[in-house]
Amino acid sequence: MENPTRFSKKSSSIDTEGIVFGLACLFVYFTAVFTVFFYEDAEQINNPDLEILNSDVEAAKVQDDPGFDVFINSHTRGDDLVAEFYHNSENPQPISVIGLEGYQLSKNEASNGEKILLKVPGWNNRYFKLQIGHDSEIFEFGIKILNVQSYPVVGGKWTVKFETRGTADLTIKAVNGTTWSNVNGNNDLKFLEIKCKDKVLDYRWVNNSVFIENYSCNGTGYETSKVLTSGKHTIEVKFGNIIKYAKNYASVLISSTPIVDTNWTQYWQYGDFNDTGYNSGEELPDNKNVETWPCGANMTGNVLLLHLNSVNASNYTLDSSGEGNDGFFNTSGEDPQGKVVSGKFNNALSFDGVDDYVDCGNDSSLDITDNITIELWFYSRGWSHIDFPAIISKREADPGFDWELYYWRDGSRIGFDDGSGAKFIDLNVNPSLNTWHHVVITKSGTTGTLYLDGVSKGTNTLVSSFGTGDSVRIGTLGTDALDRCFNGSIDEVAIFNRSLSSDEILDHYRRGLSSHITLNHSNGAFSYSGDFTSAVFDTDSSVQWDNISWISNAMGELPDNQQPETKFVNGNANMTGNVLLMHMDEDSSGFGRAIIDTSGGGNNGTTYGDTDGTVSGKFDKGNYFDGSDDYIEVPFSSSLNITNAITIETWAKAKSPKTVQSDYPRLVSRGWVDSYELTTDILEDNGSVSFFLWNSTGDPFFAKVYFDIFDDQWHHIVGTWNGSQMMIYIDGVGYPGNTFIGSIATTSTNLTIARAPGAAPQYLNGTIDEVAIYNRSLSAEEILNHHKRGILRLNLTVRSCDDPACSGESWTDVDDNSPQSPSIIDNQYFQYKFRFETDNASYTPVLYNVTIHYGLQDTMPPTATLNSPSNSTTDTDGNVTFTCSATDNSALTNITLYVWNSTGIYYANTTSISGTSNQTSWNIKSMPDDGYTWNCIAYDNVSQIDWADANRSLTLMHTNVTQAHYRWRADDGGEGNWYNANWPYRKEVSLNGNGTSGTDYQIKIVVGNITGNVNCSGHCQEDFDDIRFIDDDGVTELDYWRESYTASNNATFWVEIRDNLSSGNNPHIYVYYGNFLVESASNGTNTFIFFDDFNYAGPNLDSDKWFTDGTGIVNITNNELYVKTTASWAYAKAVTKNTIDISDKIIELRWKVIGAGTSGEECEVAYSATGLTDSWTIFRKNGFLNRDLKLYTLQSGSSAQRWDSANTVTIGTYYRYRFVDNGSSVEVHWLNDDYSEIENSGFFNRDPGIQHIQLKQGTTNDEGVF
Repeated sequence: MENPTRFSKKSSSIDTEGIVFGLACLFVYFTAVFTVFFYEDAEQINNPDLEILNSDVEAAKVQDDPGFDVFINSHTRGDDLVAEFYHNSENPQPISVIGLEGYQLSKNEASNGEKILLKVPGWNNRYFKLQIGHDSEIFEFGIKILNVQSYPVVGGKWTVKFETRGTADLTIKAVNGTTWSNVNGNNDLKFLEIKCKDKVLDYRWVNNSVFIENYSCNGTGYETSKVLTSGKHTIEVKFGNIIKYAKNYASVLISSTPIVDTNWTQYWQYGDFNDTGYNSGEELPDNKNVETWPCGANMTGNVLLLHLNSVNASNYTLDSSGEGNDGFFNTSGEDPQGKVVSGKFNNALSFDGVDDYVDCGNDSSLDITDNITIELWFYSRGWSHIDFPAIISKREADPGFDWELYYWRDGSRIGFDDGSGAKFIDLNVNPSLNTWHHVVITKSGTTGTLYLDGVSKGTNTLVSSFGTGDSVRIGTLGTDALDRCFNGSIDEVAIFNRSLSSDEILDHYRRGLSSHITLNHSNGAFSYSGDFTSAVFDTDSSVQWDNISWISNAMGELPDNQQPETKFVNGNANMTGNVLLMHMDEDSSGFGRAIIDTSGGGNNGTTYGDTDGTVSGKFDKGNYFDGSDDYIEVPFSSSLNITNAITIETWAKAKSPKTVQSDYPRLVSRGWVDSYELTTDILEDNGSVSFFLWNSTGDPFFAKVYFDIFDDQWHHIVGTWNGSQMMIYIDGVGYPGNTFIGSIATTSTNLTIARAPGAAPQYLNGTIDEVAIYNRSLSAEEILNHHKRGILRLNLTVRSCDDPACSGESWTDVDDNSPQSPSIIDNQYFQYKFRFETDNASYTPVLYNVTIHYGLQDTMPPTATLNSPSNSTTDTDGNVTFTCSATDNSALTNITLYVWNSTGIYYANTTSISGTSNQTSWNIKSMPDDGYTWNCIAYDNVSQIDWADANRSLTLMHTNVTQAHYRWRADDGGEGNWYNANWPYRKEVSLNGNGTSGTDYQIKIVVGNITGNVNCSGHCQEDFDDIRFIDDDGVTELDYWRESYTASNNATFWVEIRDNLSSGNNPHIYVYYGNFLVESASNGTNTFIFFDDFNYAGPNLDSDKWFTDGTGIVNITNNELYVKTTASWAYAKAVTKNTIDISDKIIELRWKVIGAGTSGEECEVAYSATGLTDSWTIFRKNGFLNRDLKLYTLQSGSSAQRWDSANTVTIGTYYRYRFVDNGSSVEVHWLNDDYSEIENSGFFNRDPGIQHIQLKQGTTNDEGVF
């Protein structure tokens, strides 16, 4: 916007005038002598409060009378919303709800604090307006959510808070289809505990409900359950006759961490075997043996070891520790043989829970006073009807017993007591029924630790020394409590006179996980197998089982393209120098098929005859050759002309009997006497296998072993030469041959498989797989590892289950190369089984760990968190940074900040975010004093949303504001009234009158955040559109014009003052600011006597203000008045349409020269008594009278006067001109664009009778803008 042409009344001075920026303009204004004072304290507009009665409520404060904006976000997603509110007006007030349909109000009027219930069916976080008619009295308003919903995660805890007063029976139960229990995890919820304030309470479980008689908490109670299923769950809380409901909507959390099963490492060792089986890695070893294989048991210090596999004729079960602490099985006359049942390992003993127990006596070896370990496996069929049934004890009487291990009657806890009456371990571990569990107690010094299923569950301080002399009994307490018996099976009881480490205990537990592994001898064919069945994994909800991967020793086909292998723990193949590798997996038959070389050498082969590539190979597929015309041929390649070190290997399964074979069946050959070959011989003894090399003179060298491979079994055959020693290997065992020094002969002969080249083919009848040739000699270790790849196998089956016992689910076979994606249904439970297979009992597969990846449909919304500012913050400067963070299980997309104040939504902004965890900050400046509520809502990539759990409040209260809670000010009719409630701030400006100044004067005021006469402290709009000037009555708006502004810094305003500014009068006005929703009310025409800023499209001037004359161009260009003369002394001009009395006025304009003519006046402002005739020239420029680009003033007529400036004018630079008339004389001021003065003329006489203002140019091509 250009600065206007303006006229005003005159001014002598302004005490604190700020810097002003402007554009081309003219204005006339009144001025007066006055002094400006500025008060630093700002008042704030007062609005009613909304009291929030519950921290979970999300509500905004009220807006202007007569309504209230209320925001409620209860996260109920379609459930009914129930809210209550009250109104403390003495007179009934009508109530209405705007923006909702189908709502229900308990009453249509509110008064005297009476509570009103509002019910909104199918609530979906909608905004509505609650309108309560009221008069001017002060009142309070509050709202409380009664059924705030929660969103726990499946597997997590859900706590319901409830308030009670008085004494009554308390009953809590699951309703509306929700199932729960306080014992097992097969329901929607598992009840965990109930508390009053911080105290855990005892309760009775009555009719599947928590029941407490005469519950008297008089405060906050907490009921906590574990969430076991997804979806909606409802709990009913009944206190006396009062019933309340709590709801949740539980979702499954996507696991970012897969299940990694490292609970064992299983090795097989070679040993004696028979057709019925060979057990390994199961029961602990006898007689204090120390196993040397990895994860083997160290039985040092073992003083009792009962495998409990049998009971002899004398009713004893034998101690295998070597200490002779055999146990007598007391069954009260029942047949003990009938109580030998299937155990964790082999057999176990069954205890009836009435009077069965095993007594091991009180041998001195069992009187361990210091470090000790007690361990066993137990399988409980049901918890006891009496308190503290024992698992194992060393006790005769209480007090004074040695020690005892027991459980609570409901099975929720396991305890260990040291007999002192004060030292014990008592832990809530909840072992499940009908499942084997491994329990261990260790004492190291005075520290006792309880382990369940390999994991430490807790520690406590025990006595430094146990008592002695009591007998060890299994399944009961001592002689004083023989009725406290165990109901279930017990296996593998062991006591050590040392404290086992946690690693040892974990290894012992892992032995139980692999208890199903048995090596089975298969028909004398040297094939052995055994199964490992994993634990059942529980994900707390139904999931999609994506893939399973595992780490083992090296197995399977050799790697392609000479790539280094690293995926196995040991046995990784080094394929350096590999020039041919055929896996034979093409799975097709017939003549002319391509057999691919995967070494990267491109030595592909072609089938001849009717070779069958669909048969099973040693690994995947193989090629069967019929012994008559089937073979594979590989064309000549220089890479196969190996002259130095070499290795040739293959797997072969030759047909039996030998009579179906040629005399010398070939395996791999480049021709007899030509180069190299692997061959066999059926004529020598039982047959032989040979590796031949020839030198360039045809001399043969070989390595031979007499070995019958014609047995329909797979054999690994390898020939090597390292430049000296020749070797042949059969099934990993090496046999030396000739020493050969020299080079292998080269040939152009093609390579053949299953026959010899040339006229005497010598076909093989059998199957070949995994043919490889290297231009180096493999080591014996490498060859053994290659052999193991073919004889060791892990056969994987998996199943998903809908119950923790996997009862009835069948196994699904999957491929045996890691990783695999099993095709199984979604379920909560998962189990896998590996069959360990070996063709040589000296070698075993080794499985190191298994990783199971599973995924969920993302039904869990993101989680939004409010970071800062903290709740109930009071800010004093108005510049607030809000920070919110969000997390999600899949991917975040957006986060939105909402800020509400007393008028509704004050601020809303959405920011894009990404990843699974992110945060965003918003800096809001110039927030007016008010009470605010704020929250953030996060969005994920499947359009799920989440508000932070509870709104936070924020109070903006600038320094020296005395009221913490704001109310409408009284309508006292005085100057304390507020101009408009939407403007939250104002400052007072006091004016001191001077001289004879009257009314309707214009003054300049600079308002700024950084510089200016009035400082709004960052609470103004950045363009100062919100500034309003109000008369001292507090309500009358004054006309003003905003001349210019610098964003967020300051703005210059001209304000028309209506009060009398003559000497002795000291009026004041108010500057209002802080409303961020309004636009500027700037109006120069209303503010000044005459005003034009030329800020309109043009090209014509405003015909109500101007007419044009002379020869040239006069128009509006780029929001400026453009004047150019096209004829000499033609005076192109703009002339005010009406006469103006300039007495006691100021004329101000902004101008620049943009082009100069050859001579004469460049431009001038003139007054004329007749309207068009020059009578007063304000200034001239250019070369006239040799004053080049000078400023001067000339009065025409009889009293001609002239003022010549001492400075020059720069073309293209804006200047300001100010003509001041005091009624009898005039003064001319030449100013820079920033209002700094260049020169002034001083006062001299003026010519009376001036009527018009002319803006004109003089000689040809003079041009300028105003």
